Amino acid sequence: MLKKLLILFAITLPMVADAAPKNKKKEEPIVHLTDEQIYEELKKLALIFETARDNFVEEADEKKMLEAAMNGMLGALDPHSSYLSADDFKEFSDKSHGEFGGLGIQITSDRGAVRVISPIDDTPADKAGIKAGDYITHIDE
Repeated sequence: MLKKLLILFAITLPMVADAAPKNKKKEEPIVHLTDEQIYEELKKLALIFETARDNFVEEADEKKMLEAAMNGMLGALDPHSSYLSADDFKEFSDKSHGEFGGLGIQITSDRGAVRVISPIDDTPADKAGIKAGDYITHIDE
């Protein structure tokens, strides 16, 4: 799963670099921590996790807390980076690389109507002459 996360992060990294605003303020150079300093910070994180888990008014969902911490860490890099759990990654992967069957079209909702994003080559929709931008208003007549 970590490999998939890193691949996803690596894929989005070049796009993020290109999307950076040109008039961004000049930032201070990054001062990297030593391994010892990193482990001290991680100890703080673990202490905060334990304190929150043990003292929160309601029963804490540890998995949700940890995933939120990981998501926050990646979100601090830029607004396009985020952590995906295994289930979320599978859903993302299915939606972005999905296999299509049936009619063979990608659709969206547009002001309450169904609009075709694109037909998929060599599918029934493509063979029927459906084009990107078409609206589906009726089925069977």
